Amino acid sequence: MSAARGARRSRRPRAGDDLEAPPEFLRRLGLSPRKALGQHFLVDELLLARIADACRLGPDDTVIEIGAGPGSLSIELAERAGTLIAVEIDEELAGLARRQLEGRGRACVVAADALGVTPGELLDECGASAPYVMAGNLPYYITQPLIRRFLEADAPPERIVVLVQREVARRIVGHQVRRVWPDVREEAVLGLGYPVPFLGLFRAEAERVLAVMPAGQGVMAWPESGGRLVTLAEDGVLPLPDSSMDRILVVHGLEFSEQRRPMLEEVWRVMRPNGRLLVLVPNRHGLWARAESTPFGHGSPFSASQLGRLLREHRFAPVGSGAMLFLPPTGLRAVLRTAAVWQRLGRHLGRPFGGIVYVEAGKTVYEALPVSARRRRRTIVPIAQPVPAGARTAAGGGALPSLRA
Repeated sequence: MSAARGARRSRRPRAGDDLEAPPEFLRRLGLSPRKALGQHFLVDELLLARIADACRLGPDDTVIEIGAGPGSLSIELAERAGTLIAVEIDEELAGLARRQLEGRGRACVVAADALGVTPGELLDECGASAPYVMAGNLPYYITQPLIRRFLEADAPPERIVVLVQREVARRIVGHQVRRVWPDVREEAVLGLGYPVPFLGLFRAEAERVLAVMPAGQGVMAWPESGGRLVTLAEDGVLPLPDSSMDRILVVHGLEFSEQRRPMLEEVWRVMRPNGRLLVLVPNRHGLWARAESTPFGHGSPFSASQLGRLLREHRFAPVGSGAMLFLPPTGLRAVLRTAAVWQRLGRHLGRPFGGIVYVEAGKTVYEALPVSARRRRRTIVPIAQPVPAGARTAAGGGALPSLRA
């Protein structure tokens, strides 16, 4: 990688330049963000610059941007990188991004669904090669499947820098998690899997909050300011001491794990005797498990009974269960505006209509009881003894049993 990483080639256009800001640009063309595609356009120049700076790009580097939109972040990346590959699912916005990037270095805009192409195909189409950096402003519901797709590709990224959008589904799930755990004061909270979007709910009152993400998935920089509270680990090895955590939240973890037994054994080890475990998984009977464009449409879904049985087999005692996310897996504005109605309706209809099932469980600890020493008792057992040939017996033949103590 180039030693000139982070250096800008030119100033980003400001107000009054010939480049229009995305909101005005779109309004003039009669366009607006499409919620069905999870479009939320980023216009904050400071935030755009922070994302681009975090990529640490130089003039010899290649960056693949997911969700180019009208090109706001694309401009920042194009000013730093040698080659920019911008992927946008919306054909109209892809055209706008091409216009915004004209004359700004080597930029290639691909109109495609990022979940439907591989990094290798993108690199080949734009005449680039690995290594590369992946960047973007992503909707929450595609973040995990997209990152997993890139990491498992033949040409994985050297670095991933993404901003995850806060959306309706994330807010609903976060609210439900908070209802299950309303008070975590002076407690240690651990998140496993992809828990970062929900751990912020507890930081203000918990004694400490930590996140451990799967080594194969990659790590997110969290929180944005201050010291980092997240690390990577294998499923069967948590870098924590025994009985050190009061609450453990597992989100997007169990359904993706290929080593559930070691994972749950480690959870049991680090959880305190009076601690609580909360596991969220896709509902096997729900619609979200069938929507591959969401993180709940990947991995192995569970029913509440299956999840409860799995936890009991690994020395956990379920104390409560339920369902979350009754909103249909769609981005239609009419549905999103009535999210509260869907939630109330779902609670009346019952668990089969929820997108997520959860089980809260405690830790089963067996008490060791002293065993008193047994007294030896003498037992008289009949044993057959050999008799000399020709000797007479009381029964007229054979051998007489003798008694030995």
